[in-house]
Amino acid sequence: MDELEKSWKTIYIIWIAMLIALFVYMLVGLSLEDKMDISIEKSILNIIRYVVYFISGVVVFSIKYVRNFILSSKNSMQGSDVISNNPAAFNYIKATIASLAMAESVAVLGLVLFILGKNKVDLYLLVFISAISMIIYRPFREQMVKFAREMNGQN
Repeated sequence: MDELEKSWKTIYIIWIAMLIALFVYMLVGLSLEDKMDISIEKSILNIIRYVVYFISGVVVFSIKYVRNFILSSKNSMQGSDVISNNPAAFNYIKATIASLAMAESVAVLGLVLFILGKNKVDLYLLVFISAISMIIYRPFREQMVKFAREMNGQN
């Protein structure tokens, strides 16, 4: 269980750092607002906006399935000694990082859309959706311990 505790602390720190990065994206975007002059035709910008929102929706919707897929793949341990010697912790960390990265990509899309269109609502909304997704799919200690017990029972 000591290995699980160390892995838990690692993934929790990663989660906090990725959550803080969302605010950095907002600060960067708002600080660049007056410094960048990108002119895009309104109709093209609207198409880009629809595409970005569609992609964001697909990403948020698919996080659960990607996470479950990674958690169900119990035999892919390549690189596990770098992060954790515990196979359950390693799979849990992989699944959590993939989930958080997918959620964070929504904020990155929001930043790009804001830089292109200078619409603060796009930035705030997509960062908010990203933050909510990161909170929903945050790491849970109990979930990691339960997953480790289930994996150890199968081995």
